[in-house]
Amino acid sequence: MVQRLGVDRVLPWPGSQPSSASEHRPFCLLAVGRLHRVKDYHFLIQACAALHAEGLDFICWIVGEGPERSALERQISELRLQGHVQLVGHVPRQDLASYYRYADLVVMTSKSEGIPVVLMEAMSQEKLVLAPAITGIPELVEHQRTGFLFEPGSLSNFITAVNWIYANQASLAGIRLAAAAKVAASYNRQRNLRSFAEQFLARIPETGGAYARPLLQQVRLSV
Repeated sequence: MVQRLGVDRVLPWPGSQPSSASEHRPFCLLAVGRLHRVKDYHFLIQACAALHAEGLDFICWIVGEGPERSALERQISELRLQGHVQLVGHVPRQDLASYYRYADLVVMTSKSEGIPVVLMEAMSQEKLVLAPAITGIPELVEHQRTGFLFEPGSLSNFITAVNWIYANQASLAGIRLAAAAKVAASYNRQRNLRSFAEQFLARIPETGGAYARPLLQQVRLSV
């Protein structure tokens, strides 16, 4: 039995997310996740160096903590990106919303993922996302419909995608709304948990009355 989970906070459809596209400020890239090799933030920082060399006015926030911090700090320093790339550190989950709201593009550069909750959270707030076309990500991010995908490991493909999104961001409202609708329809955690519990209980024969056993009573009450 396979059942999607998802995120708790899902915007109503249609959503109403204030746009900051008209503000005069750098284009903001946001990455959220543990500072671990599998997240491949070295790839992201290298991409930022190329974007800076091309003259793009941007900032990149990397939210999270982990064993790769020292190596990433060295890379940022060596590439002279201190004014463009910031390792924000750990941010409590309840405070992440303010980072999502400010971001223009939420990016993921991982080498391996399932269906990332980070992307669900960003999409639920009508944010554009860019992620590698690996494992379960294309199930959530439909290219040029609910977000954008890039060829895994391709720096040029990633940079091209960022530049295109930057140049066309004012016309991508439909993708933002489709992203929120996708999460609301398929990745509402509370609704999916209820569905999972109901399927689970339906597979267990009732003996001694409905949910007579204490464990089954707890499952029923929790949903």
